[in-house]
Amino acid sequence: MKEQQADPDTLDLVCVHQPSVPFVRTFCERCGIDPARIVPTFARAGNTAAATLPLRLALAARQGRLRPGSELALFGLASGASAGVMPLRW
Repeated sequence: MKEQQADPDTLDLVCVHQPSVPFVRTFCERCGIDPARIVPTFARAGNTAAATLPLRLALAARQGRLRPGSELALFGLASGASAGVMPLRW
C-alpha cells in the first residue's frame, strides 16, 4: 500500500479474500493491519471466491461499519500467486 501512499492504521475497513481463518490472521500480521478492521465472514460463509469483496462490503454496510467517507482497502488475492489492492473512500 506504500505505492498508493495509504497507511493501514488510518483505514476504517479492510476487505480481503478469506480462504481460511489462519490465512486472515497471517495476512493481518504480515501487512500490519489491525484484525478489528477486517470484516470476518469465513466462519459463516466459508470461502466465497469471486463474491468475497462484495459480500464483505454488503455485510459491513449492514453492520454500520461502511458509511459515506469511510476509508477502506479492497485486497484481491488469487491462489497466493497474485494480488491487488485498491484503497478508496466510500
